Amino acid sequence: MLYTYDHFHVPSSPFIQSTKTRPAIKRQFCQGWEMLTERFIAGKPEELRFCKVVSILCLPELWSSQLIVFYDQDCYERFFKNPRWHRNLDQSILINTRNLWLTSVDKYIVADELQADDGTFLQGEAIFLGEFPSWIGERYNE
Repeated sequence: MLYTYDHFHVPSSPFIQSTKTRPAIKRQFCQGWEMLTERFIAGKPEELRFCKVVSILCLPELWSSQLIVFYDQDCYERFFKNPRWHRNLDQSILINTRNLWLTSVDKYIVADELQADDGTFLQGEAIFLGEFPSWIGERYNE
């Protein structure tokens, strides 16, 4: 059986979002997640027919963040065309002004609302980092 994607949830807990957690710890978490995304992108095996890496940094619940490795182009493109957040993707929000301290991943998009599988809407935002379909960039260069 061929897998179309793998996903890895952040090894964390609600501790990361506690008001008692120092901003320096949160900064390290965000930077570590960004570096992990970059390492996965740089370390993709060349023998794979298709492989794209996307990570999702969830706000305010950072412990809900995950990294997804897509092995199937159709699955990858359907992920971004998903109507649950497609209309909310926005590249105009500058990550660094949101105190997330992300610096080296060039591409990111922000969804201001996500819908869970059960139909409920999740509060907060999702920062998508990594590799995106070319049509996403075209959409925001209008």
